[in-house]
Amino acid sequence: MNSKKEIRPYNQWTPIITPEEVFKDITAFGHIKVVSGKIYWSELRPSEGGRIAVVCQDEDGKIQDVLPKDVNVRTRVHEYGGLAFTVDEKNIYYVNFKCQRLFRKQLGDESPPIPLTPEKNADGSLGKYAAPYLTPDQKTLIFVYEKDYEDRENENYIAKLDVTVKETQEPTIIVRGKDFYFDPIISPNGTKIAWLQYNHPNMPWNSTELILADWNDQALPESEKLIVGGEGISICAIRFDRNDRLYFVMDEANQVEENPRNWWNLYRYDEDYVEALTQEMAEFAYPMWVFGYCDWTFLPSGRIIANYERKGRGFLALVDPITKVLETLNSPFEGHINIQGISENQVAFIGYSNKKPSSLVILDLQTMEFDILRTSSQAILSEEDISIPRLLEYPTSDGSVAFGKLYLPKSSQFNAPENDKPPLIIMVHGGPTARAEISFSLAKQFWTSQGYAILDVDHRGSTSYGRKYRDALKDQWGVIDAQDITDGVDYLVNEGIVAQKVAIRGGSAGGYAVQRALTLFPDTFHVGASYFGIGNLITLVKLTHKFESRYIDWLMGAKLPEGEAVYNDRSPINHMDKLKAPMILFQGKDDKIVTPEVSREVVEQLKQRGIPHEYVEYEGESHGFRKKENNIDALSKEAAFFRKVLFP
Repeated sequence: MNSKKEIRPYNQWTPIITPEEVFKDITAFGHIKVVSGKIYWSELRPSEGGRIAVVCQDEDGKIQDVLPKDVNVRTRVHEYGGLAFTVDEKNIYYVNFKCQRLFRKQLGDESPPIPLTPEKNADGSLGKYAAPYLTPDQKTLIFVYEKDYEDRENENYIAKLDVTVKETQEPTIIVRGKDFYFDPIISPNGTKIAWLQYNHPNMPWNSTELILADWNDQALPESEKLIVGGEGISICAIRFDRNDRLYFVMDEANQVEENPRNWWNLYRYDEDYVEALTQEMAEFAYPMWVFGYCDWTFLPSGRIIANYERKGRGFLALVDPITKVLETLNSPFEGHINIQGISENQVAFIGYSNKKPSSLVILDLQTMEFDILRTSSQAILSEEDISIPRLLEYPTSDGSVAFGKLYLPKSSQFNAPENDKPPLIIMVHGGPTARAEISFSLAKQFWTSQGYAILDVDHRGSTSYGRKYRDALKDQWGVIDAQDITDGVDYLVNEGIVAQKVAIRGGSAGGYAVQRALTLFPDTFHVGASYFGIGNLITLVKLTHKFESRYIDWLMGAKLPEGEAVYNDRSPINHMDKLKAPMILFQGKDDKIVTPEVSREVVEQLKQRGIPHEYVEYEGESHGFRKKENNIDALSKEAAFFRKVLFP
């Protein structure tokens, strides 16, 4: 222990890192592709206006961008987007965010990108594209296709383009009739196509169908076959092996926690038979909020290399598809995202750790030694300044359990007096079908180094804890999640770990949790920060996008208009008379998911009731802020607001 540390109460600690330093050079990594020894990946760069670039490391180790600096590779399908590019040996195919058109750019050539699709379709709709996939002969591009209309609900399909045609062309629709599609893929021999589909009111983590059909590069033949899926069955992360057998991840509703079918395990379909490859009480997948998300892949031998999560921590494993033996490897990382094979003993992935910023790495599976291609931040903190989380499992007031990651204050400069207890920040993830971050966060260290404890809550409904835990939120959104959050506070206070000075922060569904907790439990929480949060559920349903427009039915256990009483009761805006805590709210003006009107309604109520508050809207931001300057501004304003309220 550093004997020279100054003794100060927790509320007088100063942060070891500033908001400017938190976001100074931060980068978020996305999808990875490996083609002929070259590694391609996407990078979200807040310092460049939040654009997404595609980067390549060639066989000689040289790293460079592959597209012009004004290109932002991002799709708006489902608004959350996801995979928006693919590559072969000669070309990169991608979606340009500004116009949403598909483009082709020749690799290693100075010629400009060539548009493949029109600015608008003949029927006036805007074409949007996601999860592009090249057929083995590299002549056809298949993808999820969304027609965006101004006067009616969007329409979704699977479609294709002949990339040998030089003129722009509208896509040819090859699969239609369902509300949503995900991640179409072609078998290595080019004879089969597979995809995921489902209808309202389901979400992809509730009920999906896995479809297999013949593929001959013409109009899709009448050979569609439902492999598995339907009510209560969730399927994701599909892949063909080199023998054209179909692999996927699946779980089922209404299973006991000890049943492997309660968990997202790996399965294989071969010759009309579906068999389980893993039987773990763990998750080999993550909810399909975005396209192209898959944390397992094949090695050249046919073995599977996969990340699985158990109670908020990731593990790396080898799975033998013949013997079905799973071997957990001694990986130096706590999370392994978007794994791609390079060779039998080398894989690339985004590696997460509790001690260092996430990195794009190449890992040797024999030695467990790794090379870092790129790190998400150059900021370096000493071990004395890094708060390492511990998994917290605590009892809920209705006799169940909930989980969270507890970060205690830590500083190389200060110690607190004996018996002093830190103030607490509750962090609530979005979704709500998601989970607390498993990766190192400079923003969290910003809070803990200035004396705050953090409980990053995985309330019931979160992922990484099995289907039963995830489905516990069905019909109960705004009820058990809010209770779990409050029970977490009570547990830490009663155990003498934290002081009764409590802030709460969250974004999207987490922002709804902030407003719900502040109005349901006004004596527990003293200040809140709501990022693009939800105050009025009825306004949300009226204005939100197609992807989530019926999700609320499942969460509420009712639909409009007959369920209006339930929606009103669980809308924080209708309980502002109970609110005691000041609130700061942040909103993107271009948000199509939680639109600005949703936040503005709450602000108007705060004004009318004379409740101290601040409201900040950012130009050019949508759902989740991407620009460096806005992230700095928001964190600075939030920290100042918390301190002003908690320690006047």
